[in-house]
Parts: sequence; C-alpha cells; structure tokens
Amino acid sequence: MGSGFGIQGLSSLKNNKNLFKRKNRTIELTAEKVPFVDTKTASPELLEEIRNKIVREQKIRRRRVLVTTLVIAAIIIGALIYVMNR
Repeated sequence: MGSGFGIQGLSSLKNNKNLFKRKNRTIELTAEKVPFVDTKTASPELLEEIRNKIVREQKIRRRRVLVTTLVIAAIIIGALIYVMNR
C-alpha cells in the first residue's frame, strides 16, 4: 500500500537530477597570475594631486560621520524626552 507514491517520488527525483548538467557545476577558484607592470612613474605633481584628493575625501567622510552621528543623537534624545514626558 502506498508504494505508488514512493515510486512517483523516486522518479521525480531522478528527473530533477537530469535537469542539471554535472560537468559545469564546479567553480574555478584559481586566478591567473599576471605580473605587475609599472607603466608610469609618479611625478611630484601627481603625488601632490593624489594627496589633495585623499585629504578632500577624508574631510567629506568626517563630515558625513559627524552629521550622521548628530542626527542619530537628536533622534535618541527626542525619543527619550518623549518617553520621559509621557
């Protein structure tokens, strides 16, 4: 009794296995090693430009962190005031 359901399940599993290709399921994890080639040397002007760019990016990042911290602090303080006056 009930062996029809078992056979149907087994054939369903067999058919699902046939849907997938076995040979293309592996992932190639090794990367090709390309030798480093330095095509240009850095001039003092280029280094100064890079330095200035990094300083600008750091200022922007600090400003964003400060604004985000102040907004979160204001929300927390507002929530505490609301809860205390309730």
